[in-house]
Amino acid sequence: DNAIAGASEETLGEILNLKEETLQRLAAVLGLQIQQFLAARVEPILKALNISEIVTRRVDSLPVQQVEKILLDVVSKHLKWINFFGAVLGAMIGLIQLLVNLIS
Repeated sequence: DNAIAGASEETLGEILNLKEETLQRLAAVLGLQIQQFLAARVEPILKALNISEIVTRRVDSLPVQQVEKILLDVVSKHLKWINFFGAVLGAMIGLIQLLVNLIS
């Protein structure tokens, strides 16, 4: 039931009778080439998309109340963690001071 008439279940490595070591080297070389190809094209693609302009236009199109709500949600989320770590750090400092006072 192959979609391509006459297609076999063999891999390319089996068809070409390649050893595992050769396949590994080939995979490494091809992987590097693909990585370099993509790395060379990411920046132009991002420039073409102009994400900062898209975000700016989107934020400018929102009502002030909605932007304010988004900002407050983000700030409250991060302030919650800042407060939590501040409490943990304060507790640790307090315990260390208590131990120092008990020792001396």
